[in-house]
Amino acid sequence: MRIIILIALFVAMSVLPSSAATAQEDKQESGPQGEEQDLRFINWESYREASARSRAANIPLLLYFMTDSDTYCRKMARETYKDPRVVGYLNENFAMATVNTIQLPSLAAKYEVNGLPTLWFLAGDGSRLTHVPGFMSAENLLQLLEFIHTGAYKETDYDQWREHRK
Repeated sequence: MRIIILIALFVAMSVLPSSAATAQEDKQESGPQGEEQDLRFINWESYREASARSRAANIPLLLYFMTDSDTYCRKMARETYKDPRVVGYLNENFAMATVNTIQLPSLAAKYEVNGLPTLWFLAGDGSRLTHVPGFMSAENLLQLLEFIHTGAYKETDYDQWREHRK
C-alpha cells in the first residue's frame, strides 16, 4: 500500500510543475505582458542604464512611465511604439527607459507621475525638459521627439515650433 501511495505522490509531483510552467508560458504569450513585449523593438533599458547612457553620450533621455494593466499604455505599446518611424528615431537619438509605476513607485513619485502613460524628457545633463501625460499617437510623438532631439526647445515653445513647421 505504501508503494502505491509513493508512486501516486511521485506522479503527482512530476505532473504539477509542468502544468504550472505551461500556465506561466500561456500568461506571458497573451494579455498585458504579451503586449508589453511589443516594446522589444525599441532599445528600452532600465532607468539606471538609460540615465547613464544619456549622460555619457549627452543625448536626451525618454522615461516612459507605464503599467502592464493600463489600457492606454497597452495602446501605446501596440500602436505608437510599433511604428517603424518611432522605433528608428528613438533608437538613433535617445536613451529610453520604461518605468513600471507599480514596481518603482518611488521613481514615479520623484517625477510626480499622476496618470498613465506619462512621458518625461530629460536633457543629457539630467535636467528635466518636459513631460506629457496620456496616450500619444505615433505622429504626435514623432513631432515631440524632433522638437526635443534638435534642441528646438532651447529657442521656442512647442506650440510656436509646430506652427512654424506647417
